[in-house]
Amino acid sequence: MLAHELRNPLASIHNAQQILRMEVPGSENFAWSLAVIADQTRHLTRLVDDLLDVARITQGKVKLQNEHLDLLEVLRRALEMCNPLLNEHGHRLTANLGEKSLPLTADATRLVQVFSNLLNNAIKYTPNGGHITVTATVETARRW
Repeated sequence: MLAHELRNPLASIHNAQQILRMEVPGSENFAWSLAVIADQTRHLTRLVDDLLDVARITQGKVKLQNEHLDLLEVLRRALEMCNPLLNEHGHRLTANLGEKSLPLTADATRLVQVFSNLLNNAIKYTPNGGHITVTATVETARRW
């Protein structure tokens, strides 16, 4: 499980680094690659910090870093992390995330991990060249 968690951001960093080698500083792809590397480095740093907290985890004292965030941004980050694997398998991805913000209070890094794991599983278990759809909607509560 740990290898799986560390492999995802490393793949994104590796691909962004490969793009940097081919791009001219200041180009759109160059800026995008730098942003991916920065984001994934923060993600890896958090994962390593979590590894150092194994004692807390085994004692049931996991410390979540809750913050106000937008679920759509979390989903976008997870989708970005999965792009290299999507491309590798030749999949098409449709993301129906809507325009409206989906605010919540949660640990962003943990949610990105959850959604990227779900997406990676969808990618791995969808035949090459397949189509994967991600949809985020808000449903009103039903009265029974």
